[in-house]
Amino acid sequence: LDWIRDRGLKVGANMHEHDGVSTKEDTYDAVCKALGCTPGQNIPFDLYNRTYAIAQEDIAIRPLESTAEKQGIDFSWIDYQQGERDR
Repeated sequence: LDWIRDRGLKVGANMHEHDGVSTKEDTYDAVCKALGCTPGQNIPFDLYNRTYAIAQEDIAIRPLESTAEKQGIDFSWIDYQQGERDR
């Protein structure tokens, strides 16, 4: 990232979160707790659920952002499109 930052560029991430949160992800337990889920199964993607959307933002995405202490992404967006129907 130093090479990119040295040129004054920003780092972005286009996320395709159609699979939701897998039990294998580092953030799984925290997202599960935020949603009040019983651990053990993948958490399906549901951006229509405000609690899920906030958990994704606060728990899964925010830790990837740049801070004074570490390099990371400067901006991101969820690009969710799975066919012609939204559910």
